[in-house]
Amino acid sequence: MVGLNPELLEAEVLQVGHHRSQTSTDPEFLTLVSPAVAAYSAGAGNAYGHPNHEVLDRLVAADLELSASISMAAWSSPPTGSSGRW
Repeated sequence: MVGLNPELLEAEVLQVGHHRSQTSTDPEFLTLVSPAVAAYSAGAGNAYGHPNHEVLDRLVAADLELSASISMAAWSSPPTGSSGRW
């Protein structure tokens, strides 16, 4: 992905990889994307250790604001024009 069109890889928010998290979000990718916020999914007492501590270290080293799903309230609504059901 980085080699294809690096100029198109800018984002304000980066959704951090979950599966194979130890090898995701490498420093070169972070530099090219240059996000301000890194959002990641993690549950309380998560036995898998996602995201990997090495990934978190890279995010902190890149001086990103970290936003974890466990610390946020979430809500959703049915799609516009629907019957009110999913």
